[in-house]
Amino acid sequence: MQDNIRFTLENGQVYNSKDKRIILLLPELLEENKQKVREIQKSLTIDKYNKINKLHEGLSLVNKDGLYGYINYQGEEVIPCMYEEATNFKNNLACVKINGQYKYINKENKTILNVNYDRAYNFNEGLACVRKKDLYGYINIKGEEIIPCTYEEAYDFHEGLACVRKNNLYGYINTKGEEVIPCMYEEAYDFHNEIAVIKENGYYQYINKANQKIINKKYTLAGDFYQNLAWACRHNQYYIISKDGVEEEMPYELINNYHEDLASVKKHKKCGFIDKNFIEVIPCIYDEVGNFHEKRAWFKKDNLYGYMDEKGQIIIPNQFEKATNFNEGIAWVKKNGNYICIDKEGKEQTLKANNKLKLLL
Repeated sequence: MQDNIRFTLENGQVYNSKDKRIILLLPELLEENKQKVREIQKSLTIDKYNKINKLHEGLSLVNKDGLYGYINYQGEEVIPCMYEEATNFKNNLACVKINGQYKYINKENKTILNVNYDRAYNFNEGLACVRKKDLYGYINIKGEEIIPCTYEEAYDFHEGLACVRKNNLYGYINTKGEEVIPCMYEEAYDFHNEIAVIKENGYYQYINKANQKIINKKYTLAGDFYQNLAWACRHNQYYIISKDGVEEEMPYELINNYHEDLASVKKHKKCGFIDKNFIEVIPCIYDEVGNFHEKRAWFKKDNLYGYMDEKGQIIIPNQFEKATNFNEGIAWVKKNGNYICIDKEGKEQTLKANNKLKLLL
């Protein structure tokens, strides 16, 4: 499961599957709520937390002196920092560890399920991955081990199937534990729109849930299908491909996955965006760009950062030394050596980033 870090390619850089950037974003930080902000600042000392995670289902995971708890939108510590390990909330449950034992809690900090495993993870599609010694399996919400711990590696269920590893090869199981696609691939990834990317003999290909290769072509990189199209790369040449294998050459050096119906691309060392039909709707004129979040994407030009909307219009001119994605209407940026909070129109908000947050941005 998450103990085994996978890697993804975004914006020309490799990121591991763990969240490196951890920030707190409060929706109350609006110009018209200054009084509320002052009240929050009086009651909340952010410096007391070693780490503050992004909001998930209304709660943010925090770490204080090596123990984990949760705070709400207002910064109130609704679940005390008492756990040795903890996950973000997912489907109103979080997996935590206390006194060496794992359990699942709800948002009132009530225990829903105790489990006796060496590691446990969040529920997804009704099952949660667990580890016993060095092998993985799955339990249901009652704690029953539905799929025995027999796999070297296991991932969340998506579209009814989960990717697992056995004898150092990957395949897929269903929620009954049946190995519907044998463990035969060097790499395998989640199903999206009934299609998954696998790697065999050093090349990426596409399979359906019957383990049939839907395109009889091999690639050195491959992206997920978005509706009926996907991008793929063969020897540094990118293509648009359809489900029937029709290829169309693309003039890009890099294509990333879609966010809010747009994907960032790189052409002649400059970045822009394409839409779901692979039409370049925002020209490649920027040094760097981020993914779209809440209809805003940061861009870098002339060594400074700003923000654009989904039509490519510059909403906030490039003026920052650093920039982050918007979340709950707020983004952290660095200006004149200081970290500040801005809204989606670029107006500075009251709350200033502390030194610990600076290190995490």
